[in-house]
Amino acid sequence: MELVRIPKRFYQDHYERGLPTPETIKSTALHYWIDLNDPATADLMDDANFYRLYMTGNLQRSAEATYNAGQKETRTFADQVLHYIKLGLKEVEE
Repeated sequence: MELVRIPKRFYQDHYERGLPTPETIKSTALHYWIDLNDPATADLMDDANFYRLYMTGNLQRSAEATYNAGQKETRTFADQVLHYIKLGLKEVEE
């Protein structure tokens, strides 16, 4: 499992349009954690790429952040939790 943190805004828009959407593993106030290996992630990233290139506004920025998150090398979920704790953000919910 390769987890990545993405913004809720674009994920929810994608889901509400009835498109294939990966299962959320964890959530915080502003983000979802999804598995990059989920088959529906490819559709989400394709959609995010389209929105980041051809749209404007808040949804476009959220799509760009979603797309960029999918392009980065990911750490394990435990490594990500430790990273946020070290930063003092404590953003990940139990």
